[in-house]
Amino acid sequence: MKPQHTIAFVVVAVLATVVIEETRISKMRAEIIRLQAIPPDTPSDIEAIVNRSPEITEMAPETPKPTPEPEPAPEAETPELAPAGRKIPIDFPEPDKETVAKLALSSYSDFALDAGLTNRELAYLTSLLEHRTNTLQDTAAKWMTSTPSERAGLEDTMTLIVAKSDDEIASFLGNDADAKAFSRYHSMQPEREMVATMASALDDLGATLEMAKEKQLVETLHQARVGTGSIDWNSPAALKAIGQGGALERFEKEWKAQSDALVGLLPKFLAETETAAVIQSREAMKENIAAAIASAVEAINRGSE
Repeated sequence: MKPQHTIAFVVVAVLATVVIEETRISKMRAEIIRLQAIPPDTPSDIEAIVNRSPEITEMAPETPKPTPEPEPAPEAETPELAPAGRKIPIDFPEPDKETVAKLALSSYSDFALDAGLTNRELAYLTSLLEHRTNTLQDTAAKWMTSTPSERAGLEDTMTLIVAKSDDEIASFLGNDADAKAFSRYHSMQPEREMVATMASALDDLGATLEMAKEKQLVETLHQARVGTGSIDWNSPAALKAIGQGGALERFEKEWKAQSDALVGLLPKFLAETETAAVIQSREAMKENIAAAIASAVEAINRGSE
């Protein structure tokens, strides 16, 4: 038998992932609470989800335009102020070379590059995310051994942990644009991890994806999950779903809904052989996810006896 805390880690391995659409930062707390709610078991309109995804077409090269003559700037014009820097505690250390190398390979390195974060800033962001994950894991472990009547309070605690963490990250980034970009990037973390897991299988199938297609795949998997009202099974919402019963049946239903959506979405940017390889690689992951959910159900039932 696996220890209770180990099972908690399996089920909520990410735990920092909550689907947050692009909304104003002032609404982040309410959005988190809304999106952690269990969606109703109503059939999804797969065709509508597919139709909302635009066709991916190659852009024709633009004809070079002549460079206009530069105009002299007004002499009395006052230059714009530089944007405020990130807010990091003074005593937060500069990362060493080993840490920098790890950060360069982390799943948030692309966001750091787009947002222009320094190594120290990315290290601080990583520390905030790690603190969120550790705190949530500890709370999840308590949830798993609690009685049904105690779970609602612990679920509220997890919601507040995420909300507080989001506030800290928004404060660190220092502006709404970067905070919204982070929320969008972070919401696709489950799919980013799925694609990373699938990469080896895609290589074996001779369907290694170039970077642009890999990023599009992440976005498409995310669209299929959110568009079908499916939950991330590595999130606090998964614990709530398991506690309500029928988790495996729900997982099967949501997996099929996403699979149906992907049949229409993937060919919009992948070749036929690439589409087949992605579907095959994704299906190969299904059994392990279902097994983890089954183990969690067993642990939760045993812990609440």
